[in-house]
Amino acid sequence: MLTPNTPHQKLHALCQQAGKLMEDDNVANSGAFHALLNELAIFAREHFAAEEELLRQTNPALLDSRLAEHLKYESQLMDILIAASDGILDKKRLYRFLTEWWSMYAPPSDTPLRAAMK
Repeated sequence: MLTPNTPHQKLHALCQQAGKLMEDDNVANSGAFHALLNELAIFAREHFAAEEELLRQTNPALLDSRLAEHLKYESQLMDILIAASDGILDKKRLYRFLTEWWSMYAPPSDTPLRAAMK
């Protein structure tokens, strides 16, 4: 498997992993579920921090709206993480969360941001 080089590719790879996990009926895949959640949490933290710093430097006017969006995604991710720590491994919810994020990732208005993040 190729290593993703951009945040866009990394998010796509996480979506693919979640899709494969969702299709896996093996009950013993909780380790894979938790590993994916851990990888996602690290990715989100690093990606959001980098994007926020870039906006601070290049377009502070967009920062507040982007921070609100990041908080929304972090809250949803936290809900999934807490449920998983309680033993609720909702693979469909995780997949929906990731695919929603994927579909909203870097809308056309963010073309300069996408170019700067590569």
